[in-house]
Amino acid sequence: MQSIHISTDDFPTAQDARFNPQKWNVDWERIHSVFVLNQSRLKSIVAQASGARQFGRSVHRPQLRKSRTLPSSIYTDFEKGWLEAKVADRRKHIFTALTNAGSQAETLTQARAYCGDILLVDRLSKDGRTLLDLLRAAIPGDLDPNAPPATPYYFPEPTWDKVRTEYEQSSNFNQLEKYTFKEMLLLRTKLIWAMNSFKGDPLPNLLLAKERGAQTATEKREEQKKFLNEMKAKYGAKEGALRARERLAVMKEKKYACSHCKRPEAEGQKYQRCKPCWEKVQRIVLYCSVDCQKADWKPRHKAICGKFADSIDEAIRLSSLPGKALNETLPPSVSQVGPPVDGYKRSPLLVAHIIDLNHNPDADFIVHFGPGPDDFDEVYVFPPMQKVFLEAREKAMTTGDKETVVKLCHFVVWLCKADKHDEVDEWDLEEIIRHMEKEFEIPDLKKELRELQAQQDADRCRRPPLALSLSSVEWMTYIATYKTDLSTRLDL
Repeated sequence: MQSIHISTDDFPTAQDARFNPQKWNVDWERIHSVFVLNQSRLKSIVAQASGARQFGRSVHRPQLRKSRTLPSSIYTDFEKGWLEAKVADRRKHIFTALTNAGSQAETLTQARAYCGDILLVDRLSKDGRTLLDLLRAAIPGDLDPNAPPATPYYFPEPTWDKVRTEYEQSSNFNQLEKYTFKEMLLLRTKLIWAMNSFKGDPLPNLLLAKERGAQTATEKREEQKKFLNEMKAKYGAKEGALRARERLAVMKEKKYACSHCKRPEAEGQKYQRCKPCWEKVQRIVLYCSVDCQKADWKPRHKAICGKFADSIDEAIRLSSLPGKALNETLPPSVSQVGPPVDGYKRSPLLVAHIIDLNHNPDADFIVHFGPGPDDFDEVYVFPPMQKVFLEAREKAMTTGDKETVVKLCHFVVWLCKADKHDEVDEWDLEEIIRHMEKEFEIPDLKKELRELQAQQDADRCRRPPLALSLSSVEWMTYIATYKTDLSTRLDL
């Protein structure tokens, strides 16, 4: 690859992505054909990016929220439709998703500079597995749902990984630049998330809320005039004026958002700002409601309300990054399932299941009874069967032991049918089994369940194999107490 000097000023812009998407993509792919990343160029990019950053933003929590929802979507209709699609259809989707993301924020469009050739449209569309592998690479193996990950997760790319290693060992980056570099890693991943929809599903809304600045109307006009002159000097009078108008149109479409819940203002709506921050330091902090203002107070805003942050170290300390002030307000981090053992690698769907259990500690299991994202519910197992069930759940989810997994799944599906959830609540038992197959990565689970059903039929008390440790009296008492239909069998 021939290396030439390319200034960050030459990078395509967000308005290019919106008003001339074909050229925007061609220009980025041309840049990656000649742009060689090294530590000095990385420092130049980081320095320019950090100059536009505001102190005290969290770079971890947004990724935590997204990684919670990503696993399920990869393993449902998206994966099947994506692999079966024609290359031309995949190419169209990749192009649309990239330009859609790039048009929404300058930080996202410039994130392509951080991606090397990994986001070339042809590369992502020719083999459907390429994008799926990138999506999986961004999913952490295990997460504590009550705390941000210690380091940002991101998709791998050889050139960036090499430079990243050099960066981590270098003392040439100050604290702000290191902070900015972490943001850049997350922005790369956000571009990949932008493609996580297919076949009629709407593209993800990557709305990046703008913050109300403390500029007066006169200062805003002066800034727009300055930008207009810069564009004319760079592109000539006609094209420069056009670019300035396009930028203004893009900025007008961006929305202000609540500092806590990030919900954007609706048409005609205007959020209230924090009075001390505005009057004392001209910082704009907006809230959509009193509830959001109260919720944001202790974990984040109390430490900085009406105060200046004199350094990046102080700003990070006072921000919503992991720290004492934040952790004191969170509930205790107690996982309902232990960590994986003996090298067991949980599937992304199983990780999501455990996170759901952590959020719903009273539930004993989560079943997905339909294809939709909201088609799930809790399953509860009562004593004396509950102790047996939870011991099996622990073993299944920490070791992946197939025999235990199959017994656990059989009991869950049998219980759902015995409690008439398929008839009364219209739960699809076949869908529950399909989801379990993907969670525990046992493609022949249905066959295994048939064999266990035969074992249950042969038992004199019709105990499911998971319940064989219970005595006949214990089992029959359980059945009578909770009015479970003992005649239930799985016809799979």
